[in-house]
Amino acid sequence: LAGDDVTFLRARQRDIAFVFQLFALYPHMNVWNNLAFPLKSQGVARSEIKQRVQEIARMLRIEHLLKSSVGGLAGGDRQRVALGRAIIRRPQAFLMDEPLGTLDTEFRELMCEELRQLHERINATTVYVTHDQIEAMAMADTIAVMDQGEVLQAASPSDIYRRPVSKFVASFIGSPAMNFLPAQGPLVAGASEVRLRDARIAIPTLQQGTEHETVTLGIRPEHIRLSDEHCPLRGEVLGVEYLGVRQVL
Repeated sequence: LAGDDVTFLRARQRDIAFVFQLFALYPHMNVWNNLAFPLKSQGVARSEIKQRVQEIARMLRIEHLLKSSVGGLAGGDRQRVALGRAIIRRPQAFLMDEPLGTLDTEFRELMCEELRQLHERINATTVYVTHDQIEAMAMADTIAVMDQGEVLQAASPSDIYRRPVSKFVASFIGSPAMNFLPAQGPLVAGASEVRLRDARIAIPTLQQGTEHETVTLGIRPEHIRLSDEHCPLRGEVLGVEYLGVRQVL
């Protein structure tokens, strides 16, 4: 952390704040005391505690809740308190373990935007764990896609989406998911098309060839167009999912 190995330091010495999926608040304390608790534990002066609690409450728009019991708060407000308790310490980094996982869709979308704005204001490194790839794409500067504890690709959301390094990464990112179809070569260096049944499909020019005669062609849904004109690729629409501004076939 900032060039120092903090692996074997005690948790309180690492200067890292955690935000958990299940809030981890003290139910017997009101909001004010939950926010103030980390500072009291560090021996911060009472006047500074008061100032920083008010500052965090304004930032998270929970000033009107400071005297409320955390047990009676809505999920979104409880998560704001949990975030406030982490931020008030002014740590060097944050670890957030699916902090929005228990919220309903409306609150989750609202909190996504608030977390993004909060990150811009406090400008601290944040490691954010989520299994929701839409959430990851919307919030992250860099996404690390992991499988079985191994980082398969770490890149910007745009690079992850447009240039996935493996079929696993390609299938994980994108909603609706990428379509995978078997295609044939020849796949020599410089090739710019593959055969898909009786059709020839243009692909990015290959920098190097492959020994495999059959490859997997990945096609994003938005790159498929329906056509009334003659086309060697034909298919049958099995169902339509209506999503308001778009429909998924």
